[in-house]
Amino acid sequence: MKSSIDSLSGSVRQQSSAAERMTGGLADSWTRAARTSMQITSVLGSEALRFATRRLDHNRGLAERLGKCASWQDLLDLQMSWANQFVQDCLEGSREFMGAIREASGTVQAAAEEEAEEAEEKLEPESRSSQRKSAALRARRPRR
Repeated sequence: MKSSIDSLSGSVRQQSSAAERMTGGLADSWTRAARTSMQITSVLGSEALRFATRRLDHNRGLAERLGKCASWQDLLDLQMSWANQFVQDCLEGSREFMGAIREASGTVQAAAEEEAEEAEEKLEPESRSSQRKSAALRARRPRR
């Protein structure tokens, strides 16, 4: 009787230590997620600033050339040039945003896979020992 109580208390202690490790792992995961989120926000903010700066430069150039327009045709050419630059800037900005998101998602995926492997490695030995102890307890119990 005493040995089965000792076995049960040992099993509870192991489960408790496993829960503590899982909680620590959860906190690490949240910290990593927050850090990744901040990195993504920073990259996207930098790209938005770069896009705005590029657009301001192009618009300033447009304003300078606007004063030099001598005819309606010059004005239409300038407008077409501005629209073309705008579309090109938007496409380039979209590519940069997508690249940043792709890079961040790859980082998150790699971290998640690493975390899953670590969790499996930690739980596997405990799972086996718990299964052995449960089997030993069942073998000791008298059948009715």
